[in-house]
Amino acid sequence: MTEPIDSPDNTHLKDSERWIVRNGVGVQIMETLAVGAFLTALAVQLGAPNWMIGALAAIPHIAQVAQVPALWTVERLRKRRMIYLISGMIARPMLLVIAVAAVVYTGMQALWLILLAFAIRYAAGAFLSCSWNSWMRDLVPDAEMGRLFSNRQQKMIGVGILFSLLAAAFIDLWKQFSGLPTEYAYATVYTLAFIGGSYSVICARKIFEPVMEPSHAHIISHLRAPFANRNYRRLISFLASWNFAVNLAAPFFTVYMLKRLEYELTLVIAFATLSQIASFLTVRYWGSIADHFSNKVVLATCCPVFILSIFAWTFTTLPEPHGFTIPLLILIHIATGFAVAGVNLASGNIALKLAPIGGSTAYLASSSMVNATAAGIAALLGGIAVDLFSSWELGLTIHWQSEANNLQLEAMNFSHWDFFFLFSTLVGLYSLHRLSLVEEKGQVQEPQTHIMTDYKNREIHLTSRPNGLPVPENFGLIETNVSSDDGDVLLKNIYMSVDPAMRPPLTNGQTKLDEPMMGGAIGKVLHSSNPDHAVGSYVIHRAGFREYHVSDSSDLRTITLQDEPLSTHLHVLGGTGLTAYGGLLVTGELKDSENVFVSAAAGAVGSVVCQIAKIKGCRVAGSCGSQEKVDYLLNELGIDYAFNYKTQDIRKSLREGLPNGIDVYFENVGGEHLDAACGQMRPLGRIPVCGMISAYNNKGARSEGVTTLSNMIYNRVTMKGFVVYEFEHLREQFLTDMRKWIAAGQMKYSETIMQGIEQAPAALIGLLKGENTGKMLVQLSEDL
Repeated sequence: MTEPIDSPDNTHLKDSERWIVRNGVGVQIMETLAVGAFLTALAVQLGAPNWMIGALAAIPHIAQVAQVPALWTVERLRKRRMIYLISGMIARPMLLVIAVAAVVYTGMQALWLILLAFAIRYAAGAFLSCSWNSWMRDLVPDAEMGRLFSNRQQKMIGVGILFSLLAAAFIDLWKQFSGLPTEYAYATVYTLAFIGGSYSVICARKIFEPVMEPSHAHIISHLRAPFANRNYRRLISFLASWNFAVNLAAPFFTVYMLKRLEYELTLVIAFATLSQIASFLTVRYWGSIADHFSNKVVLATCCPVFILSIFAWTFTTLPEPHGFTIPLLILIHIATGFAVAGVNLASGNIALKLAPIGGSTAYLASSSMVNATAAGIAALLGGIAVDLFSSWELGLTIHWQSEANNLQLEAMNFSHWDFFFLFSTLVGLYSLHRLSLVEEKGQVQEPQTHIMTDYKNREIHLTSRPNGLPVPENFGLIETNVSSDDGDVLLKNIYMSVDPAMRPPLTNGQTKLDEPMMGGAIGKVLHSSNPDHAVGSYVIHRAGFREYHVSDSSDLRTITLQDEPLSTHLHVLGGTGLTAYGGLLVTGELKDSENVFVSAAAGAVGSVVCQIAKIKGCRVAGSCGSQEKVDYLLNELGIDYAFNYKTQDIRKSLREGLPNGIDVYFENVGGEHLDAACGQMRPLGRIPVCGMISAYNNKGARSEGVTTLSNMIYNRVTMKGFVVYEFEHLREQFLTDMRKWIAAGQMKYSETIMQGIEQAPAALIGLLKGENTGKMLVQLSEDL
């Protein structure tokens, strides 16, 4: 098993594909033998009441509440393959517990143990699915999803057909010839399910894992994000209503055939196999249609067929089985298999496709939780209500009488199970309405009747990965078109931020090749369908490096201007200032009159840190890379000591500037700066680590030349990294303090502004070379 890779390419995908398919084969063996018809048949064999069958059907869905801790775990550890493997080692052995329960215990005692084992299995399975979905979203390109996952699903269906037939025949033959309790046959089947599930976990070890993009938002913010996205919220609404409709009836198809129609398990499995064959023969076609058109096209075709198939179950008895029951069941299962292949493929793929790359974990986890809750509630309601429906009956009889004939025809008869199928059909029809509201990029749109405005847009793409300091050839200026009809809000970007933290993603794969780069920006709203973002208002967002941005509103934060220039909300009054404020006062635990050293002191963050420290009565020393910046720090910002690290010895300068040692070292540079500062830290000193720009151009962003870390031991020095998201709760107090300090002349700022989108790469390169004083910005347009 390898560590997550920085930048997966087609070779990694090709090498992983066979293991993705083999993983699916193992999962299918497990699911075929452990759930569905075999689980229901085992429950019936043990004498389960209907409510227990409903509870067993609901457990896989209810257990998905574990998606919340699973999401936290994935975002915290950011090693999805490791989480998948550990979760698998917890979940798969529960199948052996079920096998033991079937032979050691009887009746409700066995059923309660099985219920508990299933709950543990699916709670661990929530961690499996959360890590797997995010993993596949980042590994498999949109254009390959239909092909790859239809191939995987086709092989899974084929294996499912084989194992379901063999297992059903094995159980029926066991009943006839073994002389031992049938529960022993089920125990054997569940042992084979355990082997299949274990194989799937082994295969997952061979699949490449891309590095996850860093995200430091609170888990609540993660969970809110999918619901703030209007289109993804609509998708969740469709999937929830669909899963409710399906799971209201589907868990009882097997019970209906075993109990109501009194069919043998072999015949029941034969019908299921017929459905699987139909899926096997059609799933590749659905994958091709999804890739060439859209997943929504597939859903809009298959969902109505599935709903009609559910409704057709009501005609299998009128009110008793009749001569057309078996032919009708054959047609139902063929149509269901045809529809299920498309629905399962397209519903999974559209959830993956509409989730943002690098931030898909929360989207997919939230979707899974809502859908599972809907499915679980439906199964529980079905299990509870099945006995209530046993006394219900609704019939329609056509009676024709003449002198020659007296004809009476039973046109419709709803009783007991039929009401499940009817209610499921009605909810399914509602879900089709919810599907119509979902928008998928790539689908054929109906002609628009409202006015649409198009804009010529230019954006910066990363075209090759830099080796060391980036060069202009690593970037490309690409022309595109954007439309006011593409999202909730259309923005014209005015300023964009250029930050040192942009450098590592260029190499580690978080910034994708041939896609727009990301970075903080301020935009003005040109068109809006969201009342929270009125036309003419200003917003901050992460889609810099382009002239226009179309947003679904989830990534926007409104700016409230007072007397300050607009650009200050990208530095002294924005994330840069909040980074300095929280990093120094919270992480650095600054106390009045301490000794503070700031590296990169003339930069955007460093210059703000220096001034906050002075406001708090501290002695401040700062390093920078030119005499001009030394003068700026001493004469403009008024710090106590400044030196040019390119021409002066860092250790000697620190001894001169802070002869009593360092209480707080605000770390922006790393390398020799960190080495020198560690050697001069005072007891109980603190090192808040904001960045290490000296390492950003190194392979793997490795910091070099640090030999004095042992000084931290006896001086009990604390060194702690931080990110600006930790201080979001301080934003209002930060703005109040910062505006007060600016008005009093205690907080000054400097801007280095380059003009035009074409200068964005040069701005980033210049920043990394230390050519800026204060905040590096690119002005993309005039604020008209």
